[in-house]
Amino acid sequence: MTVADSPKKRKRMGSPLPSRRKQTTHVEPKHLDPAPGFLTARDFFDSALGDTKSINAYSSKHAELLRKEDEDAWDRESRPRTTSRSQHDIDEQEAAIIIRAIREYERRVVFGNVASEAIPGEDTRDMGGQFLTNKQRIDNDSELFRIANKVPKGGLLHLHFNAELHPERLLERARSIDNLYIRSIRPLLTASDLKETEMVLNVLDPDQVERDVDIFSEDYPGNATNWKTEEWKWRVWMPWKKFQLDFEQRFQGEYVQPQHTVTSTGATCCSEPFADSISLSPAEFWLKSKMVLSEKEAYDFGQTVNG
Repeated sequence: MTVADSPKKRKRMGSPLPSRRKQTTHVEPKHLDPAPGFLTARDFFDSALGDTKSINAYSSKHAELLRKEDEDAWDRESRPRTTSRSQHDIDEQEAAIIIRAIREYERRVVFGNVASEAIPGEDTRDMGGQFLTNKQRIDNDSELFRIANKVPKGGLLHLHFNAELHPERLLERARSIDNLYIRSIRPLLTASDLKETEMVLNVLDPDQVERDVDIFSEDYPGNATNWKTEEWKWRVWMPWKKFQLDFEQRFQGEYVQPQHTVTSTGATCCSEPFADSISLSPAEFWLKSKMVLSEKEAYDFGQTVNG
């Protein structure tokens, strides 16, 4: 006897067999004429098109909404307060129109993946897709990127500090912060823990942080959520300097930074082309691998929507 391996199979196995096959008959669906006075969706649409009063009212409300939005814009304080526009204002608006036109062209032509029945080829790009896939075309074909390189801060209006410097430089500067602490969402006991954990650095008041916290102990209490609670928020932090010493002892010989040779072919798109020549400790080098997404991690077979 075979045991059914799903509820549907078990139900089907327990059901009586049909005694005879019933003949099916195809029946054309009935078409019902609308009742007298009944309006279809098309009737409503055609009627609305002819209602100029409602259209004008909508247009007026829409214009008023745009006016209020413009008055409350984030850059309202930097705009001219006079009604007459200067040549500088006119130039700014014309430049904005040109930039939008270039952006739209690149969206449709340079990066645009136009809908097609054809199988995407090697040169197919998708604007807003994976950066490493689009990088070559950004460097070689994007006028917008060339324009952005000529303006202050690369055209960025908002930039976090950790995006302005190389991770090597950030880790180097962290060495001088005595009250810098680190926490983990799990104890770091094995190589698997190093891969799976998430780490956070923070500058804290030493008088509030619990002493002798050891992330490399089986009893380390940190997890993904308890650091938010009043009971545990000061009991999961380990001094960053102590963490580096213990890391090197527990994982001896691992995460040793390779020797770098500074050459003239280094990157020239950043303020510090050769920041990767900074010598990092094993803990710093491992933490850098958690901060920077490598090409292998981006395109590895295991990097699925769930990965």
